[in-house]
Amino acid sequence: MGSPLNIIAIQASVHLPFDHRMLVQNLTAQTFNKASVSPSVQATFPYMFAVSRYLQPGTFDLVGTIVYEIDQKPYQNTFYNGTVEVVEAGGFLSVESVFLVTLGIALLVLLALWLHGQFQLTTKGLLLNESIDGYLVEKSTPTMYTWSKIYFVLA
Repeated sequence: MGSPLNIIAIQASVHLPFDHRMLVQNLTAQTFNKASVSPSVQATFPYMFAVSRYLQPGTFDLVGTIVYEIDQKPYQNTFYNGTVEVVEAGGFLSVESVFLVTLGIALLVLLALWLHGQFQLTTKGLLLNESIDGYLVEKSTPTMYTWSKIYFVLA
């Protein structure tokens, strides 16, 4: 049937995506004290890691390797070789969220000021009465949408 597979450790490393020879960070190796897996059986092993907090956000290559032995002969196999995205730690406030909230408030204030100006223009557009040489003159002030109108009324 075959010899069992003894898992010794899982380890990983982070590389630059454009030059895989450039190692950015070696990640912690997780040892399993020769956990045994029988032939034709699948097994899952946890591997948790964290990149350095000084690592800038961006795209990197992650290479995961498993170290095992069969019949006391050591082997190593890459089980993951792909691109990962490193992002800033998620807190309640970030630079982006502060910017977006400030932008939203500024847009609301500008909308309120514009609406206030429109209200002022419509209230000034009400008819005013003036008398000129015995004639009653009614006039409306220009607004954004209407032109001045002057009406002469005989008194």
